[in-house]
Order: sequence, then C-alpha cells, then structure tokens
Amino acid sequence: MKKNTLLEFIKKHTDTIEKCRWVSNAKNKTLTANVAADTKNLLCDLTLNNWDGFGDAEVGVGNLPKFKRELTGLCGDDITTTLNYNDDNTRIIGIDVMDGRDVFTITTSDLDMIAQSSKLKQTPPINAEIVINDEFKESFLKGKAALPDINTFTVSVNKKGELVVIIGFSKINSSRKIMSVKTVDGKNKVAAPIHFRADYLKDIITSNSECGESALKVSDNGLCSIEFSSGDFVCKYYLTSTEDQD
Repeated sequence: MKKNTLLEFIKKHTDTIEKCRWVSNAKNKTLTANVAADTKNLLCDLTLNNWDGFGDAEVGVGNLPKFKRELTGLCGDDITTTLNYNDDNTRIIGIDVMDGRDVFTITTSDLDMIAQSSKLKQTPPINAEIVINDEFKESFLKGKAALPDINTFTVSVNKKGELVVIIGFSKINSSRKIMSVKTVDGKNKVAAPIHFRADYLKDIITSNSECGESALKVSDNGLCSIEFSSGDFVCKYYLTSTEDQD
C-alpha cells in the first residue's frame, strides 16, 4: 500500500470533518466513508477502490487531523498495516503502520463515540446545474479569500434571468462577489435564492484540486451535490441549504 494513497483519502474528507468511520471491504477492495459535518450541512460519501489494507473491518477515527499528522510522520511511502484489537478482540484500538524499517502505532477511537451517518435514499429533482471547471474554481476560491468573513454562497437568478453564484448575498449594502457561471442546457433556473456554506464548497474544491470538470447540481428543495472522480477515488458531496445570510 502507498502511504500517499491513504493520505489522499484523508484529504478528500475536507478540513471540516474531524471524526469518521472507515469501512474496509476485502472482497470489493474498497475503503469507504460516509460522514456528515457537525452542522449537518455537509455529507461526504467517499470511496477508495483497489484498497488492500485492513481486511474486513470498521475503523473509528476520532481525530482525523491528528491521524493525518501521525501518518505523515512515517519515513517511507510503501507501508503495510495491521489492526490492533483489545484483549477480548471486540474493538479495534489502533493500527500498526510499518514502512519496512519502523513501526508506527496510531490509536483509533471507539465506534460508539462517532455518530453514524446514513446515505441519502433519494435525491430531489435538479433545477440548476453549474459547470465546475478551472475558471469557476479559481473565481470562487479568490472570492472566498477576498471575503474571509462571508459564510455563505447563494445560487440565484439575476435581473436578466441568468443564473449566478453570489458570495456575500445580502439585502443590505455590503461587499459581495457575483459570479457569472456556465450551466448545463435546460438546468439554469432556481425559484428563489438558495444559500449554502461557502467554506464547505471551498474545502471541497481544494480537496479535489487534481480533478477535472464536474457539476454543482442544485435543487429548489435546498440540496446541492457535486461529484469528483480521479484514479481510484470517487467522492460525492452533498450540501444542505442554510438560512444564515451575511
């Protein structure tokens, strides 16, 4: 196993997620995570294919930044892993990571301490579909950096009837950025302005910086989703609308 592959999987969780459950499936050769942010406004559904570590197991990571920091401390990139169980073999308490020279033990967390997220059973109809290309990514990240205190972005229709993304939407005079966007034919309207967490979308874009073009699918029901695929990674993210307006 490559250490950088596991580090990349951790990166896909975004900086927002601190606790997660990893499910390793030996038959399918997958490592998956289905986890929600504490605010419940973000759900990550992540899959790493061609996975050859842990066997069949569910591992609790109670402090993802700490886990990443400790894993990064290993010298080599080629690693093997062994799960450590408690005395009665009922709970995973740690992972031995070996790089051919050294053994590094990383502690894990009790699954009872980590809330279990459920997958979306169905998604609502899509009203707008915004193309997430390099131009959008650059514009959005620059806008968020220029307005660090702005917590939301808004999908809306301007006076010309064009779909736009607004960082800093407000009914009062305030700093904001209004982004022209490229849309999929026939998916370019919303019934009313819909607000989502801008910091979450920033983290999603940053965590998938190597990926190509994707689409932000927006529903009038207050849900948007975006999916990135790259190599062995399939990463789906769902944002629920928020009433917090800047």
